[in-house]
Amino acid sequence: MDVYDNQYTFRMHDVHRLDLGATYTKQRKHARYTLTFGLYNTYNRKNPFSTIINIAPERNAAS
Repeated sequence: MDVYDNQYTFRMHDVHRLDLGATYTKQRKHARYTLTFGLYNTYNRKNPFSTIINIAPERNAAS
């Protein structure tokens, strides 16, 4: 039986993001033209998996 510490019980919040895309295709006699438009992360939410945490160094109390 495996034993897991509290280290492995952390759970991230639910993540939801919206990506939108549209493609317009126009057929001509000798060629086909395609225009593609994409909008990523429409809600502009931060990605919790790439959050950068800056920890300030401790200051010496004597100074």
